[in-house]
Amino acid sequence: MPQGEQSDSPPKPNPRKPTPAAQSIAPHSAQSWDVFLSYSTRDISAASQIAADLRSGGLTVWHDVSNVQAGERIREQISEGIRNSKAFVLLASRHSLSSRWVLNELDAAMLTEISSRQSLVIPILIGRVDESTLPTDLIGKRYIDLRHNFSKKYGLKREHIVQSVKLLAGSVDHPPIACGLFQTF
Repeated sequence: MPQGEQSDSPPKPNPRKPTPAAQSIAPHSAQSWDVFLSYSTRDISAASQIAADLRSGGLTVWHDVSNVQAGERIREQISEGIRNSKAFVLLASRHSLSSRWVLNELDAAMLTEISSRQSLVIPILIGRVDESTLPTDLIGKRYIDLRHNFSKKYGLKREHIVQSVKLLAGSVDHPPIACGLFQTF
């Protein structure tokens, strides 16, 4: 077409440049996190406190409250979060251990742990959960015990939790002497 003439047909899209509509629905770029936090919504107070302290410790945290936006597919976001996290913290309570969502998240994390042959899952016991009710995947795994007086025990073990996650996430060069990640606390 000669220069300066108009065409009745719409301009052809540039295949290298996405249209504005395609840009708005394009999937998120793969982001990675240091830790995925799994819990029952009935334990949101403890989960939010732990998430805030992990962030204050310099860790990136996948926490559904801040990582699943309105209109997004929840299962896809959870799967991406688990797949792209270096550690998985499970707040094990009577509520979470009866939640299908939490148990599915734990299954995915344990499969990742098995296939990668690296420790990934850190169980933290809260509330009045009994050790005998833990899923078989967690039997024999060391855990952090915050049962019976969460506030007091969490205050004493907060730094231990942050350091344990940093250790699994590879965010610490030398583990602290008193870290004891693989001890029952």
